[in-house]
Amino acid sequence: RRSGSYSPLSGDKSSYSRTADVPRGYLAVYVGEQHQERFIVPTNHLHHPIFKVLLKKCEEKFGFCHQGPLQIPCPVDLF
Repeated sequence: RRSGSYSPLSGDKSSYSRTADVPRGYLAVYVGEQHQERFIVPTNHLHHPIFKVLLKKCEEKFGFCHQGPLQIPCPVDLF
């Protein structure tokens, strides 16, 4: 489910503090290579095999010590 508002990420940490509009049991993720869009996904999707592959790509690109929101490096259309 795509959230009502999405925006490209910026270096401004204030853009990361938007958890008030994320319902309990959901997670906001940013998807895209160049222009990133914000999606709200159910946390139970984190256990899906395909989502695990995407999380592995995140780990490879950003590592575990990445600051800020979860960014998924895949094309928005594929996500």
